[in-house]
Amino acid sequence: MRERFTTEPQKVSIITDGNTVYCQIALNAEEIDVPDIETETTHTEWECDFNSFHCSRFDIDIEDVRLNPEMYIDFKPESVSDAEQRLRDIENALAELGDIIGG
Repeated sequence: MRERFTTEPQKVSIITDGNTVYCQIALNAEEIDVPDIETETTHTEWECDFNSFHCSRFDIDIEDVRLNPEMYIDFKPESVSDAEQRLRDIENALAELGDIIGG
């Protein structure tokens, strides 16, 4: 998605809070002069490809986000229901494995 900012955004901004990671990615920034009709002046804005998301620190490689932000410009973390379904699938697979090996 494209977004505009009144100050030039950082390409990658990552904040961690406990087990949660908050990421903002701003790529391909273009400087744009925006006219203000009321004051007959212009001001500069930056338009860029942008993504903002948060997820568990266990679900993302922070260093990879810093090194390869273009890989995360469309990243959408799993929803809680997706993660819960994945956990149920793992639990079922472990139960089946226990049956197979006699556990």
